Amino acid sequence: MSVRGEFRRFREEVGTTPGQWLTRQRIEHARRLPEATDLPVDRTAEEAGLGTGASLRRHMSGSIRVAPSACRQTFRAAPPGPRPPAGSPAGGAPPRGGTLEV
Repeated sequence: MSVRGEFRRFREEVGTTPGQWLTRQRIEHARRLPEATDLPVDRTAEEAGLGTGASLRRHMSGSIRVAPSACRQTFRAAPPGPRPPAGSPAGGAPPRGGTLEV
């Protein structure tokens, strides 16, 4: 199969070009790094394969509309510890008159 044919098949299967797909994967990786690490923006960009901090900011603001620093502040996991189940009061007890659904 020719290179053109491979690109065409990729687009049919994935719905985008290989270059666009790769950029999305890099942006997704760069989005997760600030959530899990304290790497500076320039280092995050290097780790994700996006080059510079300016390039990372441009890609993130254009695709997910969030700055790298906002990812760190917004999406960073809560500190470890017990969490009440969803839908239950802060004490973790089941709601009144019902059972805790799992």
